[in-house]
Amino acid sequence: MADLTSSIVVQTDPRPGIDSPGVKRIYVTISNSDSADTFTVTLSKYSADTFLGITGWVHTTANSIVVRENPTTSVSSGVVTVTIGGSSVTGKKRLYELIVGQGGL
Repeated sequence: MADLTSSIVVQTDPRPGIDSPGVKRIYVTISNSDSADTFTVTLSKYSADTFLGITGWVHTTANSIVVRENPTTSVSSGVVTVTIGGSSVTGKKRLYELIVGQGGL
């Protein structure tokens, strides 16, 4: 189990309020990860204060086959900790979409 926070690539959806006002999507890409690895996202860094949900995908074959997986999360003091899991795939690229909000959504 490794903490991958320093190696993640984070992007935000450039379309503010695409779902509803105050909702944002944060995309996290990890180039090489295993089940049980973790990473954290600080909500205030993205002007958010509420974690609403997450969806994850893993490349089961390098840059080819992509399947959905279900990570687990915990939130404490505005920091979301994501534990990679939901599949036994190791050493592969993963993408996560975090849905966050502001104003106590």
